[in-house]
Amino acid sequence: MSFDPLEDERVSPTVSVPRDEKGNPLVIPRRGTVAIPYSRASGLSDNLTYFAKSLADWRGRYEAQGIARYRDIAAKIASVFYSTGPLSGTMPISARQNAASVIDECRAEAAERMGISEAANLGTAGHSLTEPGSEGLVVEELAGVVKGYKEITAGLERVASEVFVVNDELKAAGTFDSMYRDVINFPSCFIVGDTKTGKNYHQAEFEIQLAVYQGGELYLGADGGRLTFEEAFGLPVNADVAYLVHVSVTGAPKPRIVKLDLARGRRLAQLAADVRDGRKEIDATGIGDKLDHKGLASLVLEQQFEALFNMTNEENPEYISAEQFRERSTALWYRFEHVWPAEYTARVKARLS
Repeated sequence: MSFDPLEDERVSPTVSVPRDEKGNPLVIPRRGTVAIPYSRASGLSDNLTYFAKSLADWRGRYEAQGIARYRDIAAKIASVFYSTGPLSGTMPISARQNAASVIDECRAEAAERMGISEAANLGTAGHSLTEPGSEGLVVEELAGVVKGYKEITAGLERVASEVFVVNDELKAAGTFDSMYRDVINFPSCFIVGDTKTGKNYHQAEFEIQLAVYQGGELYLGADGGRLTFEEAFGLPVNADVAYLVHVSVTGAPKPRIVKLDLARGRRLAQLAADVRDGRKEIDATGIGDKLDHKGLASLVLEQQFEALFNMTNEENPEYISAEQFRERSTALWYRFEHVWPAEYTARVKARLS
């Protein structure tokens, strides 16, 4: 399929992708017939606790402030008993789940009252206003975002936007903001790009996300068909570099384009996918086989008990006295009391008599 970058920007085929209860896209795997959940490209990095913890800490600070400031929320939380025990008191699983639900709702409300979604809402609006053909109203708070985006991307051709792709190798999927052509630095390929409107971000997190996009294919929907980037747009996508267009809604830092390392992103994305798959495997198989600890202890006791008895033989180079035998057999009993047979006690008494 040929593509002329001088023509109007091309939009990827419109596709409606169903999602599961967690918001993960349901994708028909290559050579498959039934749709299964794929990880959201933007959420794959959550499997690496470094990113998940950072996000949890950030949200927790808003929640703590809201609970401390609004007495009605604090009172509602305080009125609910929640415990995983044992010192503070155990409770039925159903009651604990109900209590957890009430507390989690309060935490979410506390964070909202403190404005946790303010930047996200502005960011969503900013994204919309930088999309091709947008006719939305540019409010004062977003004028800098729109102006900044226009200025820093003036040297790039945006050849496609809102492109949904699936990456079968990583079992992840998602929509990236823009496909760019950088005719000066990379004239023979396209560049995958995404726009970030927050003040701060983890670069590696976006490298994972855009590595998923770059390694994916356009998904055609109901029949599970796919197109490579080259088939859809006429040129391949750069496998080494992606562009993160950073236009913060706060105005700081200044608008900039960050070059992302896709080789590193692929390594981290594979690591995140391996962690995800490992967790799923554990969830599916349940707790591991239980070790027969008593049987193991009995075998070790038998070996050490017989070796100790052999030391009472005067011909043994490691010969020990009766007093030493008493001390060591007593120590052995303390260690293996839970599997110590009565016959061993009788043998020790007989030896010491």
